[in-house]
Amino acid sequence: MTYGDKRIFPLLSLLFPFVDMRNQFHIDHIFPISRFSKIKLRQAGISHERQDDLYAQANSLPNLQLLEGAADIEKQAALPAEWLRDRFKSDEGALNYQSIHALGQLPADIHGFEDFYATRRDALQDKLQELLVENSTAVDAEY
Repeated sequence: MTYGDKRIFPLLSLLFPFVDMRNQFHIDHIFPISRFSKIKLRQAGISHERQDDLYAQANSLPNLQLLEGAADIEKQAALPAEWLRDRFKSDEGALNYQSIHALGQLPADIHGFEDFYATRRDALQDKLQELLVENSTAVDAEY
């Protein structure tokens, strides 16, 4: 699924049920999509051949999260590792945020994005499989 798909919000809310839906949440690009323009990727030394693939990955589910509206506005185009350092006063707070949002190790720059993407894709897939098994077991128990 990609950004703009109407199924993203409900899927993220199922994967991360701790999100308090009484507040306004935005679907946020973990690595800001503005960092994936052809110009910015070229400036970062990313080859022309990889640019379209990186943009597609940056706009898909493993790079998306639910983020409170105010925090999303505050985050703007900051890279995630930089934003976490600024947002949380302690390493413990940042590590807790990374853990509950299944972010794993956040690279300092765009060059680590592909590894981040693959790791988070696998983590989300595992979480989704767990949810499906839990729900199918619950349904089987009812019958």
